[in-house]
Amino acid sequence: VQADSSAQLLKESLTCQPRVFSSTGRRAPHTETTISFQLDKSAQVSIKVYNVAGSLVNWLAEEQTFSAGKVALPWDGRDHNGGGVATGLYIVTVTVGGETQTKVVNVWNQ
Repeated sequence: VQADSSAQLLKESLTCQPRVFSSTGRRAPHTETTISFQLDKSAQVSIKVYNVAGSLVNWLAEEQTFSAGKVALPWDGRDHNGGGVATGLYIVTVTVGGETQTKVVNVWNQ
């Protein structure tokens, strides 16, 4: 798949479902969230997860090429080292070109 430099995220297409999950499975029925968004054309996409202090927790895709249409991938509440993140709010960002959309998810591992 060839990325198109003029590709865009469809307006407000980013969702994270469910918004509350537990990577340990102890406090919430879901053990991951599904990050999904729509692209108008094939594009290079970066997907990052930050904590509320603004520190990068995990980089799920770095300039990875995805085909046009709906894209969906899971985040299991783990950091870049494979360890479970602390209970709290996390900011998921999806960037295509100069455009970034964000959503907040709640990981509940207590």
